[in-house]
Amino acid sequence: MRYTLELVSCSNKQKTEKSEAINRHNIFIIKIQFIVISGLSINLNNYCEKIGGVMSTFTGVEFLYAEQSKDDVFTIIVRKINGVALEITTEKTGYTYLFVYGRRGILKYESIVVPTYRLNVYKDGNKLEYDYNVTRDAWFCLGLLPDKNGYCKLSNRYFEPPNAGMNLYFTEPTEYPKKSKLDAYVLLQNESKTLKAASHTKEMQTYVDGKKETFDDERKRLDEAENIMIHIGGWYTRWHDNSARSLAGSYGCFGLVPRAQIKTKEEAEKGRTEKLYKDFVPANKNYMIAIRKNIVELCPKDTTPKVLIQKRNSVEQLRTIRWDE
Repeated sequence: MRYTLELVSCSNKQKTEKSEAINRHNIFIIKIQFIVISGLSINLNNYCEKIGGVMSTFTGVEFLYAEQSKDDVFTIIVRKINGVALEITTEKTGYTYLFVYGRRGILKYESIVVPTYRLNVYKDGNKLEYDYNVTRDAWFCLGLLPDKNGYCKLSNRYFEPPNAGMNLYFTEPTEYPKKSKLDAYVLLQNESKTLKAASHTKEMQTYVDGKKETFDDERKRLDEAENIMIHIGGWYTRWHDNSARSLAGSYGCFGLVPRAQIKTKEEAEKGRTEKLYKDFVPANKNYMIAIRKNIVELCPKDTTPKVLIQKRNSVEQLRTIRWDE
């Protein structure tokens, strides 16, 4: 695969310092570093989106970004992921239902409507094999607001990469929920389950009444998340004997939802209050075909998928709703 970087305008000369290509953990990386005297504009095949000081592009799972250090040295990085890669995008594909964790016995309805996003399955960098749908939000009830006539406060405990250049993760197979015989993947960064993350606020993990009981998977640092997984989403069966059907919630994970459980926003809102999701065929069978057959069997021997997460530009963190909405 050849990559071309075209310098389309520069008011002064630029000096090339270093160019290198390395292969590590099945990720092909090219670094081209140069010093900019002043006034540089870079055309990265017209796929670029400027995010703060970062130039970022996603072309399948090949992507580029530029970093600028204090001494005006720019590094343009091109990465091509070999093997299997799962790309979680910002492309909305519809709406589905998510269980609301947190304070129990407050909300009349157990679920909330959330958007689903496209998940692409690539092999060897740019061959699209499959596409699926995932949830990215994680609503949690913080309790009733005092003197607010029955209004509740919800927190979205989502996970987002800290920036567009720190969004590639390795994975480790696991089972989730425990004893369900359902495959899942936990995300790793530097061989750790603790990931650098877009920061939450203290308010997002503080109950309205100020009580100090901890949340499951509470963030010890607001800019780090732990145990982020890709696991089953939607209406599913918790046990392999087809008992204990339930609606998946989230503490920041990505839930894989079958297409049959994705609706328009209006259909989903109606189905939420009438609990029509309980009529769905449980997601288990479709989910295991996606994970075990279509993803695992694509992976070269003794490897697991890499995960590339496109960062959303803005995410709703807090919401106030009536208890009976």
